[in-house]
Amino acid sequence: MSLTQKALGGFAWTALEKFGAQGIQFLVIIILARILTPSDFGLIAMLMIFFAIAQNLIDSGFSQALIRENEITEEDKSTTFILNFVFAIIIYVALWFSAPSIAAFFEQPELVELTRFMGLALFFFSITVVQRATLTQELKFRDQAYIQLVASLITGIVAIILAYYDYGVWALAFKYVLIAFFSSIFYYLVNPW
Repeated sequence: MSLTQKALGGFAWTALEKFGAQGIQFLVIIILARILTPSDFGLIAMLMIFFAIAQNLIDSGFSQALIRENEITEEDKSTTFILNFVFAIIIYVALWFSAPSIAAFFEQPELVELTRFMGLALFFFSITVVQRATLTQELKFRDQAYIQLVASLITGIVAIILAYYDYGVWALAFKYVLIAFFSSIFYYLVNPW
């Protein structure tokens, strides 16, 4: 297979991964919007800035460094894994202790437990950095697309069921944690390390 064909194939699978997963998430959100209240979405939105920053801090460019390596050694993988996991622990502890302050700032007491629960997703994101980087370096975009599509579909179904049974904002919180959980399981099944 030529480099051009690999590039076009990679582009197609990456587009399918992004648009497919986003399409599934979009449909799930539309269904959830019919079941949940705007305040449920608002509570989660208040926390998402903290988790977006936390995810960027955990990765800290290590996955990009792995992707750019000509050959990823076991030492590179181990170092990246350990650093990402340690960063996840540090950030989770910081979020755990700052949860009451976050809740007080927004004057929403529910945010304490939501922050602490949703923070668990950081661990799942951190333990799959090596798998995602090696799949990207090996141009296995199809595998990544399947992982994201299946994980999005499963978590969407679970979130809709939870919302239907009146779990409210917790349906959205579980959706956030479970997408990280199922993605990490599938990454380890597809690319064990």
